[in-house]
Amino acid sequence: MKFVISRISKDSKNPDDPPCVEAKFNPTYQCWTKEFLDLKDLMVFFSKYGDLIIKANEKTQMAEIVIYDDWEDIMTKLKR
Repeated sequence: MKFVISRISKDSKNPDDPPCVEAKFNPTYQCWTKEFLDLKDLMVFFSKYGDLIIKANEKTQMAEIVIYDDWEDIMTKLKR
């Protein structure tokens, strides 16, 4: 199972800054993807990160996992 992976606290178009381990940059779509072996592998990934949302990625026509983390940093930026 392959998913697009993005992270709210990181620029998903930066090929030098992966949103998570073992993510691969797709230069065609300018996004990160990650391959999961099976449902168990996907569940382990979900347990590592606090808040995740799955949505459709219109550009790639794939499911996208959005990692919502660094709440303290996000709240600090919002308060500015």
